[in-house]
Amino acid sequence: MEASAVCRYDISEVQRAFEGPYMEYQDSSRKWSRYDGAVPEPRPGSCITDSSRRKGYNSSQDLPNSVLDFVKLHPLMFEEVQPAGGEPLLVKRSVAYSRLAVDRVQALDGHSYDVLFMGTGDGWLHKAVVLGSNLHIIEEVQVFRDPQPVETLVVSRRQRSLYVGAASGVLQVPLASCAKYSSCYDCILARDPYCAWDGWACRDTASSNSEVPGTGQERLRIGVDGLLVTNTLPGHSGEYRCYGEERGLRTLLAAYSLTVLPQLPRAAATTTSGPIAASQASGDTKVVYVSAIVVLVVLCAVLGTVLLYVSCLEKRRGKYVLGEPRAVSPELQTVSGSCLRKARGEEEDEEDEEDLAYPCLRIIPGEAPTATVSPAKELPEAVPPPPPPPLPTELTNGVGSLPSVLRKMNGNSYMLLQQQDEPLASPLYSASFTEELSKILEKRKHMQLVEKLDESSV
Repeated sequence: MEASAVCRYDISEVQRAFEGPYMEYQDSSRKWSRYDGAVPEPRPGSCITDSSRRKGYNSSQDLPNSVLDFVKLHPLMFEEVQPAGGEPLLVKRSVAYSRLAVDRVQALDGHSYDVLFMGTGDGWLHKAVVLGSNLHIIEEVQVFRDPQPVETLVVSRRQRSLYVGAASGVLQVPLASCAKYSSCYDCILARDPYCAWDGWACRDTASSNSEVPGTGQERLRIGVDGLLVTNTLPGHSGEYRCYGEERGLRTLLAAYSLTVLPQLPRAAATTTSGPIAASQASGDTKVVYVSAIVVLVVLCAVLGTVLLYVSCLEKRRGKYVLGEPRAVSPELQTVSGSCLRKARGEEEDEEDEEDLAYPCLRIIPGEAPTATVSPAKELPEAVPPPPPPPLPTELTNGVGSLPSVLRKMNGNSYMLLQQQDEPLASPLYSASFTEELSKILEKRKHMQLVEKLDESSV
């Protein structure tokens, strides 16, 4: 399977490995093992230093034969050099990288990023940026129409270009292709350190100034809520942009165009009544507020008066209850004997004058008037009711006329029955209850009762 890996190494780790022990091939065991013998001077694999030059070794061609023979027998170092982070930055399948070039770029956030240009064996160019311990591929461009391996990659910062060489020729490719990003999000999410969004287009950072104002200047103060410009001068004129940033993603929030005039306009300069007009405006504002408060107070007073008048009017009219009319059930009370004697036309004795002082209850056929009479009006004189209809002489159960006396004793009501033809030997209420009840029971023995009594007559 075709695959490629891109690793990053620290120079200090490489230097430590070259300063360590060497390896030697053992013919007996047929394997490479650690060599702990003597090492000639100057040390094989070391760089030519000033100390070596003072000894007459200005290049590797000046090294003695002992050093060259040692290098032939000990070409490997015993210590391994691990990649930074312990793993490759990128492992890509189905790709065979042939050349690699790196450029270090300082972005607008002040950090430096490594941008990698990697040529493939079929004529493609991959552009990537190192972000932490990962490698993010920004774009993949086919630089040659015919598939052929990329043999040379050269970065020119002066020309802001990358030169790609192959068997068919050499191509000049710009380091930044910011114009292909049409929106802010495309420009930012591409994560290209060469590009930045200026509010209208994605531009190359080398051709535009995105310098943050306020650095080292006392008249510009940057806070969490914006930029404060104090004691403005004509030099502060220009365009100010506010960006929001979260996890490396920056987007434009607001843009302002500030123009500081060297002097005030003539109309404003010749106006001498500016403070007076301002004070008059503030006075007019106070008058408007006071007038509004007075109007509200008057409206509240009028509304309160109206509510009080309506409540008093409702009290005079009385209370009204909505609902269906209900029949009034009269309560029957004990009727005194004096009233019965008056109804029968009996003569009243002088000793019964006290009893006649109390009103009597009369039941009159018909319905009572339902109209409500106002207590303030006087009732007209009562018209004497018509006499009651004559009572039947004989009831269905053989009992005589309707009850003549209604009495109460111990909370139980009973009725005294009496025949119409029985003479009244004594006053109606002179006999005791026992005598009256005995007479009634004795008389009921000789009565012939019907099979079904009419209980409504009792």
